[in-house]
Order: sequence, then structure tokens, then C-alpha cells
Amino acid sequence: MDFHACRLAYINFVIESGATVKEAQALARHSTPDLTMNVYGRTRPERLAETVEKMAGNILLPDEKNVPSMYRQAVGAETKSATSE
Repeated sequence: MDFHACRLAYINFVIESGATVKEAQALARHSTPDLTMNVYGRTRPERLAETVEKMAGNILLPDEKNVPSMYRQAVGAETKSATSE
């Protein structure tokens, strides 16, 4: 293992911890975000899948308890209850 392998691992740990591009650039002491993200940054297929799952669960899919009321709103039946909530 050489210096650059350790540096690559460190920068990817910083990125995966949730740092912004600017924060990762500063911690890597790079002059440009392009160097940080395009030379050192790596993707892992399992992280890509986790990110999509997280987005779907937190942003796209509402809380399960709100789903019936959202369905009723979508069909214009806000005041009628077809389920026992």
C-alpha cells in the first residue's frame, strides 16, 4: 500500500460520510472539486443502490400511515373514509 492508495481511501471515506463536495475538497487540500471527485472519488454499486433506496424511502414514498389519505385526496374523496385509520 502506498501513499496515494491511503489518500484515495481517506477521500472516499470523507465523501461516503456525507461531506459536501466543497468539504471533501477542503479536507483533501485540493485546488479544485474536479480533482477531488473525478480523480479520487469512486462509486460502489452497493452504495448506489443504498442511495436510491434511501431517496425512495425518504423523499418519494410518504410515511405509510399517510398513504390512504393521499390516495383519497388524489381521487377527490378527501372527506370519505374507505379505511379505518
